Amino acid sequence: MPPARVCIFNPASSNLSYSDLITYNPLSQVSHLNYVDESGNVQTDYSSVVIHVSGALKLIGRPQRKAQVAWGVYFGPDSQHNGGDRLDPTLPQSHQRGFVEALSRASDWVAWYIIGGKPEDHFAQLRKIYIATDLDYLVNLMTSPTPVKSRYAEERDAINSNLNYT
Repeated sequence: MPPARVCIFNPASSNLSYSDLITYNPLSQVSHLNYVDESGNVQTDYSSVVIHVSGALKLIGRPQRKAQVAWGVYFGPDSQHNGGDRLDPTLPQSHQRGFVEALSRASDWVAWYIIGGKPEDHFAQLRKIYIATDLDYLVNLMTSPTPVKSRYAEERDAINSNLNYT
């Protein structure tokens, strides 16, 4: 398997504000990345999909302060593909684990709709998958060129086997 390519910076998108960077497609109910073409016009890359992943930790009760973790996957406003839930209580309850679960669910979506060849025309052209997150830990976990010594290494490898980076 060739090494994953990670696009940290794309000059064609560098002059766009965040609100102009992503366009939601109500037909496919996914978001696409925008770019500026050679003539300076904003274009939508319909071969891309932008998936936002997040996790949250809530400490409840005193003095024990039991942790509850939730995960979320966001494709766009009111998308049928959006999802989220509490993390299975048998799994480690950490902020990072919530993000890893969200990434795992995003990977499942990619496997089902893109790799699995779901026969829906609006998914047939999706080739570029962008995962949006605000957790540095997750970015490092997914882009580290060397093995990460982590209890999440197996999850990273499983997710990497299902995702292609551009």
